[in-house]
Amino acid sequence: MVKWNRVIAFDVVMAILVILLYSPFNLALSPLDPNFIKAALSVICAALIGYQTVKVNAKALKASRAAKRLTAGSSDVSVEDIKLALHEYEKISVVGQLAQSGIAELESAERKRNNLYATIGGKFQEGSLSWQKFTEVVESVTQAVAHNSALLAKRIQTFDVEDYNRMKRGNMGSLFKRNAIPEDLRQEKIYVMEASLNDMRSIISTNERLLLELDKFGVEMGQLEATAHETKNTRMLEEINDLINETKYYR
Repeated sequence: MVKWNRVIAFDVVMAILVILLYSPFNLALSPLDPNFIKAALSVICAALIGYQTVKVNAKALKASRAAKRLTAGSSDVSVEDIKLALHEYEKISVVGQLAQSGIAELESAERKRNNLYATIGGKFQEGSLSWQKFTEVVESVTQAVAHNSALLAKRIQTFDVEDYNRMKRGNMGSLFKRNAIPEDLRQEKIYVMEASLNDMRSIISTNERLLLELDKFGVEMGQLEATAHETKNTRMLEEINDLINETKYYR
């Protein structure tokens, strides 16, 4: 949900600032001004205003495209797309903490992936069967986290925060009384929406369990000798794969 009204408001403010700075009826800045300081200030202000305007609009456009790809279930959705979609909800009540957790988990999975690749690469020759076996597990976990985070972003996008807050206020507000919503209907709506929130929390918890398995995997890899503990590590890989399969509940 890109807040285009804020982007438009920002553009309007920038336009007003340009008028104030460069209009002959105001400061009348110009790069051709004989006063060197005013000419330099004119160039600096133009560069800063142009940079900030392009930056804000480009970020909004990028976030909008990412949200569309995510909603459409496009196959080219990237981790960056998921982060951009979640960033849009970071400061929104009710779902803000969920969005922040989703972003943190994606970043954590990326760090752990890079660290584990370095550890595995230090113990096995790249391309060897052992190297392939261990890196495939790491990739499976990081992809599962990304997939779950994408589902989280989609569910946050469809969650009506304003309606949820309106239902939660109940009979405490005069606005609710004017709406004349029956109490049983209000309670049913709250039940459905809180079930959706609990489902989102379950996705967060599942990702945390996956990340925990990567931590355990990292500890074992740090202690692993290339020719030892094969049975123990095979069992650990099986446990990780079982956990990944559990996430199919959300698919």
